[in-house]
Amino acid sequence: MAGRDFAAALERHTEWGITQLDLKDCIFGKNIAELSDAEATRAAELIAARGMSVYCLSSSIFASDVEVGQAAFHSRHEPALERVLAVARILKPTYIRLISAQTSRRSEVQNSATYLAENHPWVFDVYGEAIDRIFAAGFKTVIENEVENQILVSAREIRDFFAIIKRAERVRFTWDIANSWQSGALPTLAMYQELKPVIGYVHVKGGKCDGRSPALKFATSLRDAEWPVREILSAVIRDGVSPVICLNPPHGSAAPGDDLSNLAERDLKFMRELIDATV
Repeated sequence: MAGRDFAAALERHTEWGITQLDLKDCIFGKNIAELSDAEATRAAELIAARGMSVYCLSSSIFASDVEVGQAAFHSRHEPALERVLAVARILKPTYIRLISAQTSRRSEVQNSATYLAENHPWVFDVYGEAIDRIFAAGFKTVIENEVENQILVSAREIRDFFAIIKRAERVRFTWDIANSWQSGALPTLAMYQELKPVIGYVHVKGGKCDGRSPALKFATSLRDAEWPVREILSAVIRDGVSPVICLNPPHGSAAPGDDLSNLAERDLKFMRELIDATV
């Protein structure tokens, strides 16, 4: 949101009045699973010196195709989970993010929870084990929906997935609203109401279609986004399901004639106006 130089980005966040951070990459040129203990300690010092705290460590753990099988899936992500837990002990986030896994059969699957239960039931065990390890280390888990062939698309399958995991006190759903749209599930207030029991965190960014298809294509500011921003986020704020709302840069390029300059500041201003109006 504020550039690739970590210290300079923190200064920018200070200027914006942001006190809680969602860390993913660009931390001394690395993502969180690549940080050494010394680098994590230095990051923690820089954050604390500015009166900030870490709300979430956004790992990419489990961003893999389930069809590779349990052994390959586990071996790919086990080292990253171990490293992120070590970093978390230093940076002390509220949440650690796991990513929605993927399926190469997405176009054939009506409900991924049913598909997994019938064909890859080990997926629930792998997520459950990771959630339990994160909880034992003193943190909670969020699982976020992504965009490429991922298993968490429709509200029904998301609810079913969390029902099978059965760890409501340890794990919540991060709803990236524009990612739902990009995955083919147009976000609506009705979708929010269905997801509300499992949501613990919300990510927001702009986006619009090209006028010929309902699919998300162009990046926009939040104010100009074509999903029902005010309607959904006002409900999110009133209901208190996401104590922190994370601003993300939008996907896609600018539509002809659109201006994407100073987008982070503009989106932050919009969100503050919306929160003030809602509260």
